[in-house]
Amino acid sequence: MFTSPVLRLRLKMAVGFWVFLALLLVAVAAVVVVEAAAISVKNASPSPLGWEEDVVVGAGHVLEHYLAGCHVVIAAPRLSPALASLLREVSAVSVSVALVDITLCMDLTPRNVWNEGSLDYWQRLWDSGVEATCRVLVMDHTAADIASAASLLTCSDLWQQADTRVLIMGRREDVEVLLRNEGLRNTRHAMYLTPHAPTQQQQSGAAKRGVIDLYTRCLYCDAGGSKLQLTQRWNLSDLPQELTIFPEQHKAFTGSMLRVVAKTYFPLFDYEPLSDKPGTLVTPKDSLCARMIATLAAAYNFTCVVREPEDGQWGLLTSNGNWTGLVGKLQYENADFSLDITVTLERSKVVDFTVPYVEEPVVILSPKPRPLPEYLSLVRPLEATVWIAVVLSVFAWGTTLWLMQMGWHWISGGRRLSFSTSIFYGWAVLLEDHPYQSLVNASSQVLVGAWLIVGLIVTTGYRSSLISHLVVQGKSAVINSMEELVDRRETDGWRWGTRRMTGVLKNFLSSSSDPAIVQVYKHMETADIDEGMKRVVDGGFSYIYNYYYSKSMVATTYTDDTGYTPVHLSRSKYPLFSGNAWAFRRGAPFRSHFNKAILKLLDAGLVTFWMDDVINNYVRRERRRRAQETGGQVTIIALDDEEVVLGLRHMQGTFYTLMLGHSLAFIAFVTEYLYQIH
Repeated sequence: MFTSPVLRLRLKMAVGFWVFLALLLVAVAAVVVVEAAAISVKNASPSPLGWEEDVVVGAGHVLEHYLAGCHVVIAAPRLSPALASLLREVSAVSVSVALVDITLCMDLTPRNVWNEGSLDYWQRLWDSGVEATCRVLVMDHTAADIASAASLLTCSDLWQQADTRVLIMGRREDVEVLLRNEGLRNTRHAMYLTPHAPTQQQQSGAAKRGVIDLYTRCLYCDAGGSKLQLTQRWNLSDLPQELTIFPEQHKAFTGSMLRVVAKTYFPLFDYEPLSDKPGTLVTPKDSLCARMIATLAAAYNFTCVVREPEDGQWGLLTSNGNWTGLVGKLQYENADFSLDITVTLERSKVVDFTVPYVEEPVVILSPKPRPLPEYLSLVRPLEATVWIAVVLSVFAWGTTLWLMQMGWHWISGGRRLSFSTSIFYGWAVLLEDHPYQSLVNASSQVLVGAWLIVGLIVTTGYRSSLISHLVVQGKSAVINSMEELVDRRETDGWRWGTRRMTGVLKNFLSSSSDPAIVQVYKHMETADIDEGMKRVVDGGFSYIYNYYYSKSMVATTYTDDTGYTPVHLSRSKYPLFSGNAWAFRRGAPFRSHFNKAILKLLDAGLVTFWMDDVINNYVRRERRRRAQETGGQVTIIALDDEEVVLGLRHMQGTFYTLMLGHSLAFIAFVTEYLYQIH
């Protein structure tokens, strides 16, 4: 009865080992039983079925001949008698197969049907077939209730996947309910397989064996609504091999009306509101998007109604995850698509964009080069560095000549020059004045000869440049980049501004690593368009704004009848976004067709042509309107292209130099007089 602690420990270890071994054997046996059951389910022949077997055979024929190689998701009840046969048919022709319970979404309340966890689950399920070229949902509705099937269609993320095929097998009485389910509102190809019931058997619910009916749904065949069609009736003993059971839809919308939401932003889109009420209908005016949508409407046979967003915004993300403006209308599917909106990463999470068809960069609007002051015409022929080099060379040469003459005087006793005489000797050569004192020593003569050559080159270059500067008045440099804008601030105290320092412009400037752009952001001012352009025309100020709007504004308001404008648009353009595009509600089935149409317009060059034509037409209309009005004219600084005759205005620098010489001479005289009397 009394055992040692070591013996008790050994007994416990032995008991634990045998318990572990027993549990391991039980687990292995359970795995073997489960695998055997799975193999028997896969290989066993199905129990005799009725019409369920017929629709399974029809579904297998569709998968084999028209959907081979697809990733298939099967939704079926757990006790479906047709599941085993369906698995055999699908696994033979599909790249990958996933099986879900058709009652999966029954426990989701309406509020949770669209929750993030549910959408993530279905997204992972659809993405599991990465090697497949297409996706198919096969729903076994032969033994399921209508509520389970409807709830699964609603929560299965199909509304975001217009290209996913849907194949439903079920009873005839549920055809319309399931094919018109809200979850299939964007699905291009939905098919329902049901047993054929002759007229005399429909009352009793009997179905004719060996014959099935195929119902499909056309999204835009019934005045913009979906339409159910009995497209095929198959005899299983003689199944067709080559049919077009998934025809291309949306080549024509049969006059359907699409809902469009837009904001005015000329020249991309412009309209006339029908009332002052928020969200009012609008009538498009001549603009780029108006021409594009008119072309697409004629090609696809649809009409549209265009409204403003109630809040008048483009689209901002609120703290609760909802969007305002155009994006919000699409997020809640209150519109089918939006015209002309900027593509951003955040917006692409809730709407689908077409390919961008135009960029909207910002440019720098600055005054054109202004005439430089005439009194500087004497010094402008040479740059400042050249003037400094000439002055230093005169003093260096004069000092060298003075030292050489002093050495010659010490050696030979010859004549020497004073330091001031040597300096003036150098200036006299540059001014082409012959020196009045000749030098007899060879070293000084060589030095003077070299200086005469230098003087000839400098004076010849200065004289030719001076003539051109006197005849053609110099002008200030143009501003074509942010770097030049910053340089003008350092040299001339230049300033700049924009309409609002918010949104993507602020993000672009504040996040840039370019030192020039950082300086532009640091010293940016804000001013409305009218005030900013007035400061541009007055000079010393630049305005940063969107290119296309600025182009049309300058052409209409700041250009005279001869085509001259005092405003210069920089050659450098700074794109702020990926571009402008049309945005569609998520999963819109016609987006890909609109996208292809826009690509064709781009390839044909029509987008660029229309943009220029819209601006030119607008400019002509505005000029005619301004010609009929008396006010609102802009003072234009005209260019002077007439023959130039030199006058006092051109020569004022010469007389200023003369006045400066008199002033310096008078100061020198006063200084000498005071020195003598003291």
